[in-house]
Amino acid sequence: NEETTLELKTSEENGLTKATIIAFQPIKDYKIFKLTAPNRLIIDLYDIRPGSLPPTVMVNFEVVSQVRVGWFSSNPDVTRLVFDLNQKAAYRSYLSEDKKILDLEIFTPKPGEENLVVLDPGHGGNEPGAVGSTGLKEKDVNLDVAKKVKKILTSQNIKTELTREGDNYVDLYERSGMANNFGASVFVSIHMNAHENRGANGTSVFYYCYFNEQKKEEIVRQEKSKELANIVQQNLLNLLGLKDRGVQQANFAVLRTTSMPAVLIEAAFISNYTEENLLAQEYFRQKIAQAIAQGITDFITTQL
Repeated sequence: NEETTLELKTSEENGLTKATIIAFQPIKDYKIFKLTAPNRLIIDLYDIRPGSLPPTVMVNFEVVSQVRVGWFSSNPDVTRLVFDLNQKAAYRSYLSEDKKILDLEIFTPKPGEENLVVLDPGHGGNEPGAVGSTGLKEKDVNLDVAKKVKKILTSQNIKTELTREGDNYVDLYERSGMANNFGASVFVSIHMNAHENRGANGTSVFYYCYFNEQKKEEIVRQEKSKELANIVQQNLLNLLGLKDRGVQQANFAVLRTTSMPAVLIEAAFISNYTEENLLAQEYFRQKIAQAIAQGITDFITTQL
């Protein structure tokens, strides 16, 4: 029955708002993002209709004032839930195993808790990424650098998650999905470059840009991604002193499907003899991590 495709339950306890979205078919795809001025939390459910949900649900909680429900007849159809917030808020989301229940917690973050950084060490498991002439594997360098960045950010009270903690394979869409589900404010994918021409060298940072984008929030996200890319690239150049290959646009899956500012870093060429030699050394990896961490903190303090 199409009229009962979606149910919404809300409750509040000690300033924590709990919202449960119950769908009568699996939620195949969804996106959660925050907007400011005014503060809102938005959930887009793809291929699902709102059924008999009213256009406005008044809740009058400490953090959430009301929930507005809209529906876009597009391909696929999108049901949009807009949580109007009384203040800046953080959130956590959990999708049940059968994908029919989406639980949401909305709360006032403690200082420093508001920003969550997701670091994505590229490749892993049976996917080594590029391999240098000495056998140095990109996946190992990526993970080591990501762990070093996490250590620096955590010491500055910036909450940080990794898409993989060990040498395991993680699907591209799972990587961006984790960042979206965590409600991350920044997503940084860490890679090392490679080219069949072993002379190719230098540092570059990529961001996603779609020129025909119409949605205001997505245009803002892309502009912020470009800003993040510029800041990180500048920090990498300052600390590493490698050739500047510039900030570039790219249609990478992890950048296209994240709902927060996102960049992909190619710090140095593992295929270049000189740079591979540098990447094999602890001090140089630490330098890369310092540059990335500095770029992220610069971005958070000035742009978010």
